[in-house]
Amino acid sequence: MSANLLILAAGLLAAPAPKDDVTKNKIEGTWVVVTTTRNGKADDEIKGEKLIFKDGTITITSKKKNEKATYKVNTSKKPHEIDVTPEGEKEIVLGIYMVEGDTLKMCFTKPGNERPTEFSAKEGSPAMLIELKREKK
Repeated sequence: MSANLLILAAGLLAAPAPKDDVTKNKIEGTWVVVTTTRNGKADDEIKGEKLIFKDGTITITSKKKNEKATYKVNTSKKPHEIDVTPEGEKEIVLGIYMVEGDTLKMCFTKPGNERPTEFSAKEGSPAMLIELKREKK
């Protein structure tokens, strides 16, 4: 390899990574549920609960109990996809998500339904829309 190619390769490797979707949509961290919509109506049942995303695991802390699930994301799709498998369950909950600043929006459907394609939970829809805010450290 010529000296010029080595310098070019070193420059590319040392250059800061572009701010792509993976950087902008970092889901790991602690999030607090702000709003939930089901069947076209606001639902405060899980308002205030915390979701902690870390290393492919979600820990959900609520007033009633703590739950765990595993998750996988696909950031190459628009909107980004998320698959969640609650602990002890075999069915995967299909969803989409996006992170904008300190806001995380997720939309899921009940198992057995197709993945949502938009961030909406209209009346009669099997979807649930959740908006969360990143917890301040």
